[in-house]
Amino acid sequence: MEIWHCDAEGKYSGYPEDLAHNIFGTIKLTGMKDGNVKPTTDARYLRGVQSSDENRNLKFITMFPGWYDPLSPHVHFKILIEDKECLTSQFYFETEFQDKIFISYAPYSTYGKSPYNISNDGVLRGEKKMEGLLLKPVLSEEGPLEVSVKIGIKLA
Repeated sequence: MEIWHCDAEGKYSGYPEDLAHNIFGTIKLTGMKDGNVKPTTDARYLRGVQSSDENRNLKFITMFPGWYDPLSPHVHFKILIEDKECLTSQFYFETEFQDKIFISYAPYSTYGKSPYNISNDGVLRGEKKMEGLLLKPVLSEEGPLEVSVKIGIKLA
């Protein structure tokens, strides 16, 4: 499985740092295309690949993603089975949860609450079902955020 996401300020490794809150710069770079855009820098962070253990479990340690225009905070993921891409999607967060992060903790609070959530996200507009894509982390003052998810893949 692969995961990748932006940093707390909405910046992605491999791309110009000034794009996170510059929707017109983002549109210029991506050309409003779906899919991957070739990286423009050599920076690589907040990207990971792991193979599952014998029980098909794996664990990533990362940070909560920031937000950028015009998308709500999310974590990209790709599942590969025997080097074949089976699923590529994104995980999202409940609005109340992400708002608490963005007003309570630096450096997230630099940009404040995200104006985007699962109801007005640039990718999700019109999607009715979010089951399986909405992460519900546990926030604790004593330790890190934790979240677990099960993903089922039906092989033909």
